[in-house]
Amino acid sequence: MFGLPSMFRRSLPAVGATLALTVALAACSDDDDPGAPQPTDDTISEVVAADDRFTTLGILLDQADLIGTFDNPNATFTVFAPVDAAFEPLDLDVVAGVDGAVSDILTYHVVDGAAVFSGDLEDGQVVTTLGGETLLVRIDDDGVRLNGARVIVPDVEAENGVIHGIDRVLLGSRHLADVVWFLDDTRELYDAVVAVGLADAFVDADGWTVFAPDNAAFEAVADVVAGLEAEEIQAVLQYHVLPDGATNSTELLGLLDANGGEVTVTTAQGEDLVITLEDASTISFNGGQATLNLDEIDRYASNGIIHLIDGVLLPPSFSAGPTFSMGNEGSSAWIVDGEGGNPTLEVETGQRVEFDLAEVNSSVHPFAIVDSGGAVLLDQSGNGTFSQGGEVDLVANEDGVTFTVTAGLAAELASYICTAHGSMTGELAVVD
Repeated sequence: MFGLPSMFRRSLPAVGATLALTVALAACSDDDDPGAPQPTDDTISEVVAADDRFTTLGILLDQADLIGTFDNPNATFTVFAPVDAAFEPLDLDVVAGVDGAVSDILTYHVVDGAAVFSGDLEDGQVVTTLGGETLLVRIDDDGVRLNGARVIVPDVEAENGVIHGIDRVLLGSRHLADVVWFLDDTRELYDAVVAVGLADAFVDADGWTVFAPDNAAFEAVADVVAGLEAEEIQAVLQYHVLPDGATNSTELLGLLDANGGEVTVTTAQGEDLVITLEDASTISFNGGQATLNLDEIDRYASNGIIHLIDGVLLPPSFSAGPTFSMGNEGSSAWIVDGEGGNPTLEVETGQRVEFDLAEVNSSVHPFAIVDSGGAVLLDQSGNGTFSQGGEVDLVANEDGVTFTVTAGLAAELASYICTAHGSMTGELAVVD
């Protein structure tokens, strides 16, 4: 087993084990168990209103006209209640603007007919919510989780049930389009999905796994995306989707574990995606195009699951560009792919370009890309004005220089040179 944090550890019971929740789970009365929470005369609504950890929840219960439901002393509920901080990743104005969404989301956090204390929950258990959906219980060294949310305030007793404070709002009653819309961190993704006509696909999906780039990831590749046609952006988004089942983090780790730490999967776009367990806390995609955000795994939707990542994934066919095999005529000129005399080389915006320098003595003929004034944009030592750009993704060593031609870089690059010998200078032409 690989050493990821315990949130990723697989538990022994099968994920799909379904254990029905009944009133019998709460049958052990306070008289039977001297360690049980002491009774209270306050209903769930009253407990929430009096507890400053649940201020936002109380406001939303009022907006959704659910105060009366949870004020009923003759009913019995288990409420998995998001604490105030759990609501921060959501755009609540957007959620409130969708008819019925607040009520739908809140009732997804409720089990009807039983007061289920944390000691009653079992790993692998599946519980049914007030709306008829299900929640998966996982128990590990960090405690109890339900669909990716951690129980951080267990066993707050009320007259008509029990409350467990959780650190995440559960959105599993909403489809994938809503989930990426409601989360602040995926607003750029949502806008892109809508702009290229994929919103209906996210609504109608059946069991998708979506590796969702966060807003910063989209901002980092904005100039590359700006050079793509709508159909190409659509294909890029589809490349982030595994269409053949919702794979949670436990199952993903199991796949990696069973395959030596790396798996290749086929995306909805049709090309393969390589997922690698780099170390105890890092899962990467396509050799480093993105890594998994361990704080935002397992965002369940009604028709799939979302895992946030910190980069935009480009299909191999999009980023594949030329590999130039470099040589030299002494110190007088470059040889490229067997052609001497510093030939003019053509590249395109968005391409991943490699200069293979394995046959060049780099200590004598150091390589660089420069602008029209001779300023170094990228060089073999990993320096230059574009060397730190995440979207350029420079890889530079004694064997070569590889980079992505972003729109910004394309606007400035002019020549490939040997920094030690001025005669070794060739033109780089952008042919978009």
